[in-house]
Amino acid sequence: MAVVTTVPTGFDRQNVLVMHADDVGPEIHGIHHMVTDSKGNLYFTDPQQGVIYIKHKQQGGVRIFAGEYGGGPYEAGRRLKAVFHYPSGLAIDTNDILYIADTENQVIRTIDVKNPDDEQTPVRLFMGVPYGNGDQEGVCYRYPDASDRPGFARFRSPSALAIHNSILYIADQFNYKIRIIRLTDAVPQTATLLGKKNNVGPTVEGPAARVMMKRPAAIAVGSSGDSTVVFFTQYGDTNLWKLKDGHVSKVLLGDPHPDSGGIAINPVDNMLYYSAYETHQIMKVNISNGEHSVFAGTGDKAILDGPVATAKFAEPGWMTIANDGTLYVVDNNTLIRQIGVPGAAIPAQVAGRRQTRRARRNRKQTRRRRV
Repeated sequence: MAVVTTVPTGFDRQNVLVMHADDVGPEIHGIHHMVTDSKGNLYFTDPQQGVIYIKHKQQGGVRIFAGEYGGGPYEAGRRLKAVFHYPSGLAIDTNDILYIADTENQVIRTIDVKNPDDEQTPVRLFMGVPYGNGDQEGVCYRYPDASDRPGFARFRSPSALAIHNSILYIADQFNYKIRIIRLTDAVPQTATLLGKKNNVGPTVEGPAARVMMKRPAAIAVGSSGDSTVVFFTQYGDTNLWKLKDGHVSKVLLGDPHPDSGGIAINPVDNMLYYSAYETHQIMKVNISNGEHSVFAGTGDKAILDGPVATAKFAEPGWMTIANDGTLYVVDNNTLIRQIGVPGAAIPAQVAGRRQTRRARRNRKQTRRRRV
């Protein structure tokens, strides 16, 4: 039987992160996107503080993995010296290259995490123009480059990321698009998958070429037969959508869905899991036939570990599924819950603390954030 537990993160009673045995680190303001590498290490972003954390699979504990605490305008450098400005979406490829959406610096950056303990590993610019926003397809801007020539890709608040079959999917929020980059190309460049230039509007079912979008929030990509299926949610929209074979459609007719919840696909059982923010539950959908049901949570707003039928959540959000089948879910903004789904190799462990009022306020501010 699957069990919901809260992941140990090293918080003391004041919700302060313990960085080292003799050193108390800064408060985590809010956990957003998460991803795991091939070794099972868990990475997550704290956009408000401009840093990426790691929960080491073997060593345990949580520490800052990349970014100067506090964040700010773009700065290159080693992972602990580079500066991010509201890092959000994360994705990782089969070579353990971590992709980061540096949202307010308007770029996608990468870190090689094959050796996550190497503090000399650099943070590299992958795509986008530092400090510059726009809506332009193109190739990587080689920073610093004195000539800002046409042909460089530009984003406007890139956020959620996903990788499937060596294609990077990007939620380009304020361009109201989902864009892609084929990572195997000799010269990777961006292309629009969904959304129309300079157009924003309610999404309706129909051919992808005619579909407009609101702000894309979360992306999950999987396969159904020979087809690639892209699932997505949008801010200000209560639907779960899919793009398959050039056609956009609703996945859950009449069922409410949070406008900033998480979605993730488990290839072992071909299920899509998503967080129902307002009903405090985790749902699952069979991506082959569309059947859906409650997977975990009673619907009562609370934090309670235990079997999926009796466990309780409090505004669950972003999520990811590790290679071993462990489903991680951000809950109550500063907790990480975990559930063993089909394919899970390890049982879940219990520990954790509630968030502070300050973190709760920051979540509300994040949902209203304007760029």
